[in-house]
Amino acid sequence: MDATIAELIVLAVIAVTLVILVSASISDWKDREVSDAHWAVLGAVGAVGFTACCIIWNGLKWEYICLLFGTLMILADILMDSDRYLVLFYILMAVLFIVPLYELHGASDPYFAAWLSIPISYIIFAGMYMFGVIQGGADTKCLICLAISFPVYPQAFSLPFLIGVGNEPVVDIFTFAISALFFGAIIVMFVTVYYLITNIKRGTKGKNMAIGRRMSVSEARTSHVWPMEDIVDGKLERCNIPEEPEEVYDRLDQAGVTEIWVTPMIPFIIPITVVVMILIFIGDPLYLI
Repeated sequence: MDATIAELIVLAVIAVTLVILVSASISDWKDREVSDAHWAVLGAVGAVGFTACCIIWNGLKWEYICLLFGTLMILADILMDSDRYLVLFYILMAVLFIVPLYELHGASDPYFAAWLSIPISYIIFAGMYMFGVIQGGADTKCLICLAISFPVYPQAFSLPFLIGVGNEPVVDIFTFAISALFFGAIIVMFVTVYYLITNIKRGTKGKNMAIGRRMSVSEARTSHVWPMEDIVDGKLERCNIPEEPEEVYDRLDQAGVTEIWVTPMIPFIIPITVVVMILIFIGDPLYLI
């Protein structure tokens, strides 16, 4: 009976996840912006759902409750902009993870690795965003919330249908969120192939031909693209993705530049959503390696 209740909870989290991701994908496609309300719901439902399953599977423990509050603090951190009492906030968050994780490790708790993956995923994805590996803030929040919702690979009744869950070392490395990022990036790579082939056909050459195309500055202003060139010390230079593209376009206009290299604002939430559906219903292909 308890196992059935746990599976129903997992199914509920899966349902909420899919609804949230589809809604976020539509928003990302139309506006290239996603409301934080999506991630607030996904993260909260996922955190509470996983905690409830741990209690059903392994009994009520104070460690699980502390870890739940630590996880909700991660969610608050990625959604709030306030810097007040930030040091105290992170100290409390660290305590809520370190103390119970230490106790769970000492007790050889079967869900120690799953709980540990949550703060580790948070650090990894936040770091990737800070260093520009992941470009969108919504993409980063999405991946962190997936790590919160599915620290254990989602299995309920017959799910996943085709590929079974791998053994522990593989599952611990290729967590659900890491797999979503990995396969999502592979899908995006097809965009690179498309631009490379298109530029070759057009005879357009340059260092950026695999990741973008030439476009007039006026058209770029109204398109879902990032400028890849800017005016630096009076010269047209390649630039990183800017926080304020309008300022770049203004400088280009003032310098008399009419055409530049641009790269698309890829709505990464969409490939993540596709991959999540594959992972949930079919299984993780990485487990076949």
